Amino acid sequence: MDERQLYEREEPIGLGARALARLRADVAAGDTSPGGLLLYRGAAGFGKTSLLGRLRAAANADRDSQILLYARATEQQQGAPFHVARNLLQPALAKMHEADRREMFGGWYDIAAPALGLTPAGAGGPADPTGVQEALSWVMTQLAVRQGPLLVVVDDLHWADPESSQWLAGYIGQIQHLPMLVSLAYRSDELDSALDDLLLREVRELGTRGHSVELQKLSPNAVEAMVRTRLGEDADDVFCRTCWSITNGNPFFVTSLIER
Repeated sequence: MDERQLYEREEPIGLGARALARLRADVAAGDTSPGGLLLYRGAAGFGKTSLLGRLRAAANADRDSQILLYARATEQQQGAPFHVARNLLQPALAKMHEADRREMFGGWYDIAAPALGLTPAGAGGPADPTGVQEALSWVMTQLAVRQGPLLVVVDDLHWADPESSQWLAGYIGQIQHLPMLVSLAYRSDELDSALDDLLLREVRELGTRGHSVELQKLSPNAVEAMVRTRLGEDADDVFCRTCWSITNGNPFFVTSLIER
């Protein structure tokens, strides 16, 4: 995981760390409404993945305090139904004994297990997507209640398959009373506007447990600091300003330019 300095991203990093710490503290204190939502929104190259990386690193530093569920959507897998949901849940569930999974899934086992790739798909074709969504919601809730708290992280949500997006859109409204922090990163100009509006509405309804960060381009001073950190303090002022002008303060473009 890339641990290089993230310029002008101190507040979003701190926000994620505080949200995770609050989840742990609220669950330990027996709070009945510990659920939180953290959105990182912004254009391509603005550091969303790196911010999620810092949040995941904070969780991994104390693995006994929560379970981390992570998935990253890809443009190539948009046509694979429930691909993101499967990547999110399968690793944690695959570690369980079959009997324990059956007990946790309850009456949803025959729908949820094949959808998550835990058992072969049955005869008669795929299950109804609505039924799969309900099954996934049951499984996620049971996992949170029985083994939580959970940190649920999804990167590049704008590329998620429609079935996973629809499931997440419906499930987010249930998290307030569950021991979980959901953190999503996406390009706000590429995500379906209805889903974006729904997520922002859920942030508002969660009050102090809901956060949305719209990432901005870097300032000329930040780009200058990046250039001089990578290339040396004697980097020319004009060159530093040119780097900012060429990249328009996009962190990814700055890094690509100076590391050629």
